[in-house]
Amino acid sequence: MSNRNERIMEEFNKLKNSKCITIAKCEFMNGDINNWLVAFEGSPCSKYEDGIFKVKVHLPSNFPNERPYLYFITKMFHPNINPESGLVSLNLMYEWIPTRTIEQVFFGFLEVMENPKVGRGGGEAAKLLAEDKAKFWDKVRNYTLQFAMEDV
Repeated sequence: MSNRNERIMEEFNKLKNSKCITIAKCEFMNGDINNWLVAFEGSPCSKYEDGIFKVKVHLPSNFPNERPYLYFITKMFHPNINPESGLVSLNLMYEWIPTRTIEQVFFGFLEVMENPKVGRGGGEAAKLLAEDKAKFWDKVRNYTLQFAMEDV
């Protein structure tokens, strides 16, 4: 097994068995170690509580030297998620270093889910967050109830 594949398997198993993130499902998509389906539970006592959020993780051919890409499959209302593609936009991904783990990326995103950052993109979610936080969080909760309540 190549060093890259060993690293991918290590990352996969670390995320799947994470002590920091409640992973409901973590599997390779169509047996491809470069594309994962990850489903995680929303944080308790948050607007994401009781939701199951599905994400596609794509690892480029030169991972870990190039950053992974995360795409939400679950429809989300969040300024750091592109509403059309589901692509996650995080500073820690744009400032990628090869020693960072995918578990750290997920942990960082969980922090940003509850403390959104207005940055790249953002669109309607960023605008509402800036103008009326209460309405923003109401819409987040509505999206959770509407799109994140299915089984994995």
